[in-house]
Order: sequence, then C-alpha cells, then structure tokens
Amino acid sequence: MKEKRNHVTRKMVNDALRARGRDWLSSSVMVKRISDLTLEQWLKEFDSLLDRDKKVRRQMAVPVKKQSKSR
Repeated sequence: MKEKRNHVTRKMVNDALRARGRDWLSSSVMVKRISDLTLEQWLKEFDSLLDRDKKVRRQMAVPVKKQSKSR
C-alpha cells in the first residue's frame, strides 16, 4: 500500500520557516517539487541549513592576527 503524504505547499513551508526566522548565507534545498518533502522534512532541512550557517559564520568571525610590519 502506498504511503499517503500530505500535500505540502510553498505557503505552508514559507509560513513554518518564517515562524522560525531566517537569515543565512545558503538557503537552497534541491527537490523537483516542494511536495517531495513533508513539512516535517522541510523543517529538518531548515535546522540543518541553520546549523551549517552558524558554523560558517563562526569561522568567518575568527579574528585574523595582524602581521607586524618591519621597517
């Protein structure tokens, strides 16, 4: 028997993601159709992207040591 999936719409995904907030460097999830993932899977992808974004931002925030100039 085929598993019945709820029909996921762009509005459903965007509303759920907007509720979590978003501001990141990369926000792409590669699927053919938005309904290829359940809403729960979309939220899991969001969490994964958020974790990756936080790691990248931490790496970018590492202060660079200044090289002393000798005259």
